[in-house]
Amino acid sequence: MLIFASADWTRRVLRPGVAWLRALPVLFLLPMSASAAVLLNEFEHTATGTDRIEVYNTRSDTTIDLSTWYLENDLGATFALSGLLGPNGHASFVTIGSIVTDGGLIELYDGALPFPRDSVPFGDAGGAPLPPPVGSYSCGRSPDGVNSGDPAADWNLDTSATFAAANDHPPAKLGMTTVYLNEGGRGGVRASGSCTAPFVELYNRHPSMGVNLNGWRLVDGRSVTLLSGGIPSGGFVVITDFGPNFCFEVSRVLYLFNDVGQRVDQFGIAGQPLPGGNAQSYQRLPDGAFPGGPYDGFDFATSGGGTSFFVLPKTPGNTNQLDVAAPETVESLSWGEAKGRYR
Repeated sequence: MLIFASADWTRRVLRPGVAWLRALPVLFLLPMSASAAVLLNEFEHTATGTDRIEVYNTRSDTTIDLSTWYLENDLGATFALSGLLGPNGHASFVTIGSIVTDGGLIELYDGALPFPRDSVPFGDAGGAPLPPPVGSYSCGRSPDGVNSGDPAADWNLDTSATFAAANDHPPAKLGMTTVYLNEGGRGGVRASGSCTAPFVELYNRHPSMGVNLNGWRLVDGRSVTLLSGGIPSGGFVVITDFGPNFCFEVSRVLYLFNDVGQRVDQFGIAGQPLPGGNAQSYQRLPDGAFPGGPYDGFDFATSGGGTSFFVLPKTPGNTNQLDVAAPETVESLSWGEAKGRYR
């Protein structure tokens, strides 16, 4: 089997002390192995020093010994796995020490190989959503073992974790909605903790149909806010009442879920902090950034920064500023020059 290295594991292989590998092609010829079928399948973030992570065997004909396998995060913390993973089986582990950070990368290694068998970038480091450390929230593939190569599409949040069992939450449906995250900024009133109270504006692009928001959720990886009420066709709703610790300016990501648990929109702001004060906000242009989005961003750049996502004077409850071009240059011409251009 021909395996090409990803940019991420290349970064890990090319560590100090193994500089000689830089001279080699990042290419390996390996026999097909059942172990290649083991994937990260679910994880939760408790913020208490221990996390829970599940792996899944996509093969229906092979049992895999996990005694040489381990997890590693982007900060270098590791956790050894153990036991046997049966055909189409799930194995759940409670880590000693925090493997799931507030936004980063989890990698799955087979100790016999120098590169990860699987990885999931999440929060402000990748498209998979950051599960908030509240209730029984987890982040999992939907369905088990789906692996399209797009973490934003493959992973979604579950309100009730299913470790050591089949995932049962719906898949993400990013961009498949008429209600979008449209603006987010500071509300100007000091909230508990270190975050100025935020506001979030939603926009309904449907020209003739309002949307009932009962059961919809805003999640920022720290807290969950349940929505209610409605949003009119072509209209806006501004949310200022959030769950405890809600602050997308700290988590740097924001997710929108519909009433059946599908994640329909998200954006990230890492790489472009708001200036001081409360005068400016993050805004999509045009409203909803429809039809191009993107709707799977995890930082400012991947969320359309500079093309459909901007920092501008805030406009909660109103259409976002449409003209973000540089001020028009007024050219001064003499009468003779003007006549000459139209001959």
